[in-house]
Amino acid sequence: MKSVLTLVALVTLSSPALAQTAPTTPKFLAADISLRARTGTTNQPTMTGGVLRGGRYDLRNATMLDLMELVRQVPVASHVKDYAVRLVMATHTKTENAAPIANQYLRFGSSPRGGQALVLAGKVRALVHGRFNVSFDDIHAVAAPALRHRLILNFEAEAEGITTDHIISQILNDVPREAAVAV
Repeated sequence: MKSVLTLVALVTLSSPALAQTAPTTPKFLAADISLRARTGTTNQPTMTGGVLRGGRYDLRNATMLDLMELVRQVPVASHVKDYAVRLVMATHTKTENAAPIANQYLRFGSSPRGGQALVLAGKVRALVHGRFNVSFDDIHAVAAPALRHRLILNFEAEAEGITTDHIISQILNDVPREAAVAV
């Protein structure tokens, strides 16, 4: 039984040796890295420097650090970044930007690190889906994993069985993707 894991990533050409041999090459190249994992396979080297071991993909430290640096270089449009900030601000209770459900069921909202987590996770998701920039859909998809542990429920929410996932879902419905323009 085969399962295919496809990672679409950018490969940096930051190596001094590569820079000397190809000075006009753009800093980033698109690469489609397909790994076929089979159950019970022997160790197989891959083009990213990792190894398939028993159907699992392990990266070496250097490769992992390169991918971490790569993720941080993915661009985020200002309107997408603004959307992430508005989502975090909607979790802050008793503010003008607070979502009604946050005022009702949250004791404390997300810190600014929640916004950073949204953007960083959105960058990873964009790369995994073969895109080179973050979209609204990326922020929307990573909102629950990035924010669920950052919200503190109040007694009313716990008594009614309301979860942070329910609150995040409602906030995603309440906060428009495009910011309202002040006239």
